[in-house]
Amino acid sequence: MVSNSDGKRSSKKNGKNNNEIAKNSEFLNEAQEIIDDLNRDLLVLNSSEKQNADPELINNLFRSAHSLKGLAGMFNVRYVSILAHNLENVLDALRLGKIELSQELLDTFFDAIELFTKLIANSDDTNDDARVEQLMLRMDRLIIQNQDANHGDLAAKLDLPAAVFNSFTEYEEHRLMECLRKGLNILSITTSMSIADFDVSLTQLTSALKQYGEVITKLPGSKFESTELISFDIILGTQKTAEELQKLIDFDDVTVRQVSKSAATEASSAAETETPAEDASTANVGQAVMPLNGDGAPMKEFIGEAQEIIDNINRLLLELDNGQKSGKIAPDLINDLFRNAHSLKGLAGMFGAIDISTLAHNMENLLDGLRLGKLAI
Repeated sequence: MVSNSDGKRSSKKNGKNNNEIAKNSEFLNEAQEIIDDLNRDLLVLNSSEKQNADPELINNLFRSAHSLKGLAGMFNVRYVSILAHNLENVLDALRLGKIELSQELLDTFFDAIELFTKLIANSDDTNDDARVEQLMLRMDRLIIQNQDANHGDLAAKLDLPAAVFNSFTEYEEHRLMECLRKGLNILSITTSMSIADFDVSLTQLTSALKQYGEVITKLPGSKFESTELISFDIILGTQKTAEELQKLIDFDDVTVRQVSKSAATEASSAAETETPAEDASTANVGQAVMPLNGDGAPMKEFIGEAQEIIDNINRLLLELDNGQKSGKIAPDLINDLFRNAHSLKGLAGMFGAIDISTLAHNMENLLDGLRLGKLAI
């Protein structure tokens, strides 16, 4: 939003009116497709149990709102871009557990869908500004009234190394707390796979685990056996015990253990004195460490893959710089940068390149702020 000479917020400045929008069939077609996706997913969400809504469904809604914001921004359709940005913020708060799903919230989402449809229709309604402003105020009020971000101390509830906690995103922390709130077991599934085809094997294992619960995250593991293998730790929320899941998973070299603590264990951990700081031998637990000494296969593999990712990041940053200067930034550009930074972080962590992994992690956080609208270019 911008301020006019009277200090009032206005979403009209420099934006296209609806007659101008109607002339651009590319925007109309893509925007309507996204709005249809939003409406479809909202109908499913509306019919689900409020306390057990599918997190992936909420993620889909969040991604759709983000795509609509980017599309409208690219075509300078200001009303739609501003409203989509606010909808994205509310959905982000919902998926992170900062607000609860309520009927009032759902009604507001459906009103947003209705207003999006009117905004891209072939009409020139002078009430658009007031309607967008009113709906945005409703969204802001819902966030303020329903905030509930007190999740407690997650570290006290799970038996995991500090390095693993440091790798969790805010969303993953929320999903862990939601699983604990529902009384589910949190299990860690450790596996080693051939580097040659680990992507296929990991996808197969993840699909198998999803039959028994929610896969919260997949991390480079702490096991290192040879340069031919790579290990992963998969965190799962499930009703199964570690023993039950171990028998159900028909995969080689898979170890399952429970990491959620019982009430007695949690109380005991809280009563213990502060533990000493981790030394260098334990600081990287949760990361697969392949020594990068000399000119062996691990070194060559890391350098080749890392350089490819860095080249991608450099190319995308040049595109971002040009887009910022021209005022036309492709909607998926920030997402592509984020994914590349995330890939570099994981690759560096897997090979024990901690400095690079830390730098990539910081870059990933900045890019996440950009793509969520928390930071501006």
